[in-house]
Amino acid sequence: MVACTRSATVFNALPKSAQQGAKSALAEIYNAEDRQYAEAAVKAFAADYGAKWPKAVATITDDVDVLRCSRSTAVGVEAADRS
Repeated sequence: MVACTRSATVFNALPKSAQQGAKSALAEIYNAEDRQYAEAAVKAFAADYGAKWPKAVATITDDVDVLRCSRSTAVGVEAADRS
C-alpha cells in the first residue's frame, strides 16, 4: 500500500525520538474525513517537523493527493467487502 511506503520513508528521515509523534500526525492525515482536514493535518505536520526535518516533510507534502487517494480507495474496498 502506498500509505505504508510513505510512512516508512518519513520514518527513515526522522530520528527515533521524533517517530512516535510523526506516527500520530500521519494518522491524522491518512484518517482525515475529507481533503480539507487532510490538508490542515499536512500543514500541521509541516509546521511541527519542517524546520528540523525538511526531507520528511517533503515526502508528505509532495504526495498528498496520492496519500488521500490510497485512503479513499482502501475505504471503498472495505465498504465493498462488507456488503
